[in-house]
Amino acid sequence: MVKNPTEIRQFQIMLVVTHACNLSCVYCYEKKRDSVIVDVNRFKEIIATYLNSDDYDYIVIEFFGGEPWIKKDVIREICEWTWRQHWKNNYRFFTSTNGTLIHGEIQKWLHNHNRQISCGLSLDGTPNTHNQNRCNSFAQIDINFFLSNWPNQPVKMTITPQSLSNLSENIIYLHDLGFKLAGTNFAEGINWSKTEYCKTLQNELEKLVNYYLEHPDIEVAPLLDLSIENCEFDRQYVRNKDCAGKTIMAYDCDGKEYPCNYFTPMSFSNEQLNSIHISDFLDDKNLIDEYCFHNCYFYPICPNCYGANYLANGKLSERDKSMCNLVKIRAYYCAALIAQRICQKNACDDQEIVSLKIKAIQRIKRICEGEKF
Repeated sequence: MVKNPTEIRQFQIMLVVTHACNLSCVYCYEKKRDSVIVDVNRFKEIIATYLNSDDYDYIVIEFFGGEPWIKKDVIREICEWTWRQHWKNNYRFFTSTNGTLIHGEIQKWLHNHNRQISCGLSLDGTPNTHNQNRCNSFAQIDINFFLSNWPNQPVKMTITPQSLSNLSENIIYLHDLGFKLAGTNFAEGINWSKTEYCKTLQNELEKLVNYYLEHPDIEVAPLLDLSIENCEFDRQYVRNKDCAGKTIMAYDCDGKEYPCNYFTPMSFSNEQLNSIHISDFLDDKNLIDEYCFHNCYFYPICPNCYGANYLANGKLSERDKSMCNLVKIRAYYCAALIAQRICQKNACDDQEIVSLKIKAIQRIKRICEGEKF
């Protein structure tokens, strides 16, 4: 009997194969780039445990770094060993990469196995923006290789204060290349509450709203693709994010276990990691920002990363309040886009969802038009 996709128990394991990176991106939160030895046999044991487990049906095995393809021989050995075995659970390999090392022999290997392993590319927009953020590395990436081998694989784009004024241009450029966008993240460790950033974001999102209205067949970037109807749900039904320690587990080069790739020695001290290790990620009460939960209408659509919270505030639950206005601005322009699409009858046909969206649009409009960003 084939399982309903909603019943498939999926888990993600992240194998950190190196702390090293060949770039030094302006927004990178991984500050410790020490040389460590990879315990390949330990990684094989970990994979075997998950792929033979009765607790899961599907395992995503992600190679992480640093830049993981610095350890291309390790990745190949682990993949080919895994492919030779018979396992109880289905699985797929994935890597995040800056793309600069994917050439020659490794390209051929990836092309031959592109149905067994996927590569998610970090690409910050136009060549000028990407080079500004990511060490003049645009020309080192074979973009067509990624598009031809994984046409449906989204790219990840990180927004910095320097690139914010070109945000719409960067997103449209990536659309024109043929990429979908999965991550449009604001760089960590920035005070995003500055008025100049908020004004710039408003201008850029207005341009994007107009672009998507003129191109209804293009998938909307996550910046403007918020499930605003969730803001209308009863708060008791709002769930915490299922990720670190719940549906994800990371393993450092020595095989030591961490709740996710953010919580590794590359980003935190031993003292901080010891504190994180005793945290219960399975108890939702430990992960709720009580102030936001009880006081903010936008709580259900506010991006939340426990690692970023801890980096900013020393607490898993406390969100970075400098991001608050960015969330409100995103919600406002997302609501404007959805309102226009409902009027054009390009919205979803589920009338219950449409009704909730309309209520959210009205509420967001009242809140945001009274704000001074």
